[in-house]
Amino acid sequence: MTQRQEIAIDGVVVIVTMALLIVTIFGARGVVREFLALGFVAFVPGWALLDHVELARGTGKVALAVVLSLSLAIAATSGMLWAHEWRPMFLLFAAVASSVVAVGWHLVELRKVSLR
Repeated sequence: MTQRQEIAIDGVVVIVTMALLIVTIFGARGVVREFLALGFVAFVPGWALLDHVELARGTGKVALAVVLSLSLAIAATSGMLWAHEWRPMFLLFAAVASSVVAVGWHLVELRKVSLR
């Protein structure tokens, strides 16, 4: 996967994340919100983490992002349930914030590398 492709995926990740945040804050309901949430939970947190860890390249990185995202979601929700602190909106906003920070940091690093 080229650097340009990674930047494009990072851009899509940020767009999906911000769109989900906006529809959630404004209380929108329906299929659009459900698909945004599914896309976010199934891909974004894993991709944000893999931007900083070189475990896979190419399409393997995309597949690993899905597995990692779903694993993180399961671990976080299981932990909340075991602690009897079920707060899905808190979990969503924490995942959104950490993902945006991680992807933004990666984009800044890529920009620094391209300027050299």
